[in-house]
Amino acid sequence: MQPELMKIQAKYKGKKDQASQKAFQEETFGLYREAGANPFGACLPILIQMPFFFALFRLLNSAAAVRDGRAEPLGMFNRELATKMADSSIFGAELTSTFLHHQDLSAKILSVVLILVMSATQFITSHQLMRQNMSPEALNSPMARQQQILIYVLPIVFAVTGVNFPVALLIYWTVSNFWTMGQQFFIIRNMPAPNTPAEKKYLERMARKGKAATGVQLKNPNYMAEREAAATLAAEQARTSGQRVQPKSKKRARKR
Repeated sequence: MQPELMKIQAKYKGKKDQASQKAFQEETFGLYREAGANPFGACLPILIQMPFFFALFRLLNSAAAVRDGRAEPLGMFNRELATKMADSSIFGAELTSTFLHHQDLSAKILSVVLILVMSATQFITSHQLMRQNMSPEALNSPMARQQQILIYVLPIVFAVTGVNFPVALLIYWTVSNFWTMGQQFFIIRNMPAPNTPAEKKYLERMARKGKAATGVQLKNPNYMAEREAAATLAAEQARTSGQRVQPKSKKRARKR
């Protein structure tokens, strides 16, 4: 889709009026529909995960209250299960303890370590996706610029709000981040997106090994033609935008 997206971007480059912006959005989303792609598809895994995340958060927050009889059992989460959960611990810290609401030193130290690791893995995962598996054209898009801001903002948000999360929830989130980071590293390494630094490394690695590059995108018979078209268009845009108009004297202008 990259060559077609670049054509649309070049068509409306510098046009800030409302009609042009509306036409740009319509053509862009029309291209996504034709290709069967969804620009918001990346949000789907998060939406699937969130109900489990909030359910776990509620169980951990209410475990001690249910155990002590200060709250009613939550469905199948009876008092016996709540007692087992509230009394469970790791490295001397209770799973339901938080940095702010417990005086236990072990819980505070473990919470700080988990918050730092959780924020770091979140940053690394987002950063490697942006820097390794996005083309230069995609990186210059408005959506990519917003994502670059989120790369630095989200870890800070998690670090600030993490002091309210139970230890068990921090463990869950950290392990989930490690899994996502490893999975993403494998996909970027072996199935890179077209025209990206990851693809360049992939092709060089396959060439050194004397193997044929068989990434998913290379199965497209028009892939190389599309890639050349995208490169040609990018070079033309750079030449046009960087072209300097030479000043003319009045004599030369009159002779012409």
